[in-house]
Amino acid sequence: MKSLKGEVKHLKHELVNAKRDNEKVLYIANKQNLVLSGISEENDTDLKMKVTRIIRERLEINVQIDTADRLGPPSNPAKARLVKVRLQSMADRKEILTNKKKLIDIYVNEDLPPGMRTTQYTLRLALKKAKEEKRNIEKVNWHQGTVEVDGVSFYIEEGKLVPEQRI
Repeated sequence: MKSLKGEVKHLKHELVNAKRDNEKVLYIANKQNLVLSGISEENDTDLKMKVTRIIRERLEINVQIDTADRLGPPSNPAKARLVKVRLQSMADRKEILTNKKKLIDIYVNEDLPPGMRTTQYTLRLALKKAKEEKRNIEKVNWHQGTVEVDGVSFYIEEGKLVPEQRI
């Protein structure tokens, strides 16, 4: 019975690693994408041109956008849907991310798979709590979903921070 429980525990850990690997593949596939929020839906006939103009005028950057699409169906007229932008080069993406603080009412983020978004949210909450408690944060790996606090390594499993057990 003990060996069966150990096997189940090991398989669960392997499943978590497989899910994380799948998320990495999705992340790499969407690396040239950015997600923008705060762009009104008025005059959306040519969204690609609208986003290009905003970036050119507000960030003073000339970029080549491959596609720009709204995410999801319109649900709340008072709230604009997110815009997913695929850029033609990684250099354009980097330049936008470097200058995104110039956009006061528009937010620019990486296009992360849902699991990575949840993992990073959980890490942000854990880091905030650790800072409030004045604990020693030693290492943070945003893409792996791991953090080391006071010499103890943690990883994210099913949206929760779990201490890493040496196998």
